[in-house]
Amino acid sequence: YVPYAVLGAMTFPAIFTATGHTLASCAGCFVGLVLAYQGKGLLSVAVASCITAYLAACIFFAMTASIAIRNRETCMLLFVFTSVPLLFISGISWPGAAIPPFWKYFSYIFPSTFGINGFVRINNMGGTLSEVAFEYKALWLQTGFYFLTTCLVYRWQILMSRKHAIERYKELKEREKGELRREK
Repeated sequence: YVPYAVLGAMTFPAIFTATGHTLASCAGCFVGLVLAYQGKGLLSVAVASCITAYLAACIFFAMTASIAIRNRETCMLLFVFTSVPLLFISGISWPGAAIPPFWKYFSYIFPSTFGINGFVRINNMGGTLSEVAFEYKALWLQTGFYFLTTCLVYRWQILMSRKHAIERYKELKEREKGELRREK
């Protein structure tokens, strides 16, 4: 029991200082504790912590982008036509040094860039969460930014829907009043 106590005393404080961002560290710690309670290993806990940030960023990015999508088929077309370019500009299948600076900075808009790079460093290179702190922080920053933009976009959509519903209601009331006048 002593090695586990010492390991816990050394590891637990390092969790909150590994990324340099307390909120991101707390989210990763929560995921790590849930997985550790289920008996998962260190690699799966580190990967799951990064995947949590990645999924949250992707979900809010997609919700923000949904304002530009009018039908279901458009999503599939966007996915098909953007997946290969996003893979190339992430720096995994194409050398990062050969990517022009504009495209490198452009790739920072998408959660896939940081998610792919972080996953490869953890899975293939045996990196720890502190070694992928840049990608981890970037994913949590994207999560926060895209959450705010999602809230703004959905608020705008709700206000526009409400405005159209009120206009339609007034229009129907006017039509009803016109029909009642004709009957008299």
